[in-house]
Amino acid sequence: MFKKVIFWMLAFVLILAFCLASCGEKPGTEDPSGNTDEDEYTQLLPFSAYNLDTYIKPYWKGFIEYNETVLFLGEDDEAQLLYDVDDIIAVTSYGLDTLYEEGKDYEIVGNKIKRTKNSSIPYFTEDEYYPSQSTMKSLEEGREYLLYGEGETFTSRQIAVTYTHSDKWTGAVPEGQSNKFRNAKAKLEAKEDIKILFYGDSITTGANSSKKTGVKPNAELYTEMITSYLKNKYGYDKINYNVNNDKNNVNPDITLSSDSEEKSVIEYINMAVGGQDSNWAVSNYENRVLKFEPDLVFIAFGMNDKTRTASYFYDKMSVLVENIRNELPAVEIMLISTSLPNKTAAAAASGTPFFKEHDKFEAELKKISDAYENVGLSNVTSLNAELLKRKRFRDMTGNNINHPNDYLARLYAQVTIASLGL
Repeated sequence: MFKKVIFWMLAFVLILAFCLASCGEKPGTEDPSGNTDEDEYTQLLPFSAYNLDTYIKPYWKGFIEYNETVLFLGEDDEAQLLYDVDDIIAVTSYGLDTLYEEGKDYEIVGNKIKRTKNSSIPYFTEDEYYPSQSTMKSLEEGREYLLYGEGETFTSRQIAVTYTHSDKWTGAVPEGQSNKFRNAKAKLEAKEDIKILFYGDSITTGANSSKKTGVKPNAELYTEMITSYLKNKYGYDKINYNVNNDKNNVNPDITLSSDSEEKSVIEYINMAVGGQDSNWAVSNYENRVLKFEPDLVFIAFGMNDKTRTASYFYDKMSVLVENIRNELPAVEIMLISTSLPNKTAAAAASGTPFFKEHDKFEAELKKISDAYENVGLSNVTSLNAELLKRKRFRDMTGNNINHPNDYLARLYAQVTIASLGL
């Protein structure tokens, strides 16, 4: 209890101090997407608990990085951060409720954070991370098995780093495509009831997100962040949630809001199912997409196509999009490219690597998007690849194989919101 009180007191002082400092001489600058950071991204946002505005602040904009996660392997490990650190604002547990002290628990050198000798920051030992037996094999030289775990296996040992930086993002950025979502924009601006549907695999069900796992900071699923953003921006009264992620329910149904006559409502429909690939998507879209007649559909497959080629993935996804458009000509579709799986992991029983042609799928989705005036692309793969140039896979994972933690799930929301351009 004492530690929490100290944490909140310190957080308040840091916020006050930084807000005062942000009024000083540091100018706004142009980021690679051509937007100015000065007004929107220099003011410190709340970071001591889940906050929507903080979590959807783009990683590629501004000079403050919020709750960037890392995971130490060994008590002497050091982790590279996304940017070079100017000043540390806070280093906390993944749940944001334990504050670590610079000098006592960690030290910062350039863009790296390192555990100190007697640090209280958690970590994995080599024997834990590379166990003598596991359902996952390691493809690293000299290693046989790799730790895999759901729930908070990994997030319970990750930490969150909030800091300021001067260097800028130089990699890929999303492209706003509001011209592909004119119908949705018109409905949103008029605050007409709108049905938004998400169709994908376990990542879209929210697997390993803290809210789904039931641990702090209880961040919304990326699908919920997108929907909450639209609700707040356009002033809707409520979101009505309909979720069916059960593969065995072959004919799922929804219950529309009973308040639609008195209130403006966004109907949130999540029909994603864990473990499914592009072939399953084509076989099940009628009962999981068409029957609900959505206005806006987000399609996010690819992670489970680990044995498929890019051309196979293109064939399946193009059929899916064309079939949906034939039945629902007015529907607008956002294709979301997948985050990247662990390149060093393979199934122990079969030896099949989890990573095959995942980094090629996005280009296939772009071909589909380019062919239609009402089909957009959220280039999550490209942005994830940029993160991996400076960060390790384990720093952003929920299960060490294919599920994102909150930090990587935030990227899905950030890129998709930016790609909508609404």
